[in-house]
Amino acid sequence: MYFPITLALFFWFLISTTNAITNRTQVSKNVINEFLALQNQARAARRVPPLVWDPKLARYAAMYAKQRQQDCLLRHSNGPYGENIFWGSGNALQNQARAARRVPPLVWDPKLARYAAMYAKQRQQDCLLRHSNGPYGENIFWGSGNGWRPAQAAAAWVGERRWYAYGSNSCNGGQECGHYTQIVWKTTCRVGCAKVTCAKGRGVFMICNYDPPGNYIGEKPY
Repeated sequence: MYFPITLALFFWFLISTTNAITNRTQVSKNVINEFLALQNQARAARRVPPLVWDPKLARYAAMYAKQRQQDCLLRHSNGPYGENIFWGSGNALQNQARAARRVPPLVWDPKLARYAAMYAKQRQQDCLLRHSNGPYGENIFWGSGNGWRPAQAAAAWVGERRWYAYGSNSCNGGQECGHYTQIVWKTTCRVGCAKVTCAKGRGVFMICNYDPPGNYIGEKPY
């Protein structure tokens, strides 16, 4: 038996943002600021007027992002607008932690991402820090307010390495270190994550699922 643990990243932000644009008529100010802030800083440095958010363009972007959700190919839409596209696995912090232990990197898995998104949606109304109890390894995260990013959740989990004692294969001082051990679990090779902004200002819920799962009792991660 393995005991479920907890984890998170960036591609979920893109997926959750796409869902937010598609499923709601109005996008949150936090999402808009995520996309506009750095671009408008660059424009201000050249004394160019700032960009403004356009719902019509956002709907077009969401429509095309949804087309790419299955294959994640870095391919332009060839539509009537200027266009910047980006792809990233979002696994940087986790894979840095794995590399430090000479463990192969995680790769993004669309099936795991769909599972994570399905469960994140179930938690959207209450934002409870509760596991799905599914067949995968699992890291979950909750943060108050709407500004939390996947990288912050991943950093918190990776930060648990200071509590992990390899010799005794335990967490020091009663602290949590299971998120970290799942991240660096040698036989785990795939990950998929999701993020939702919870209803009624309850915060942000993030989840990452891992396959094969880690954290088997009595076994060391690497």
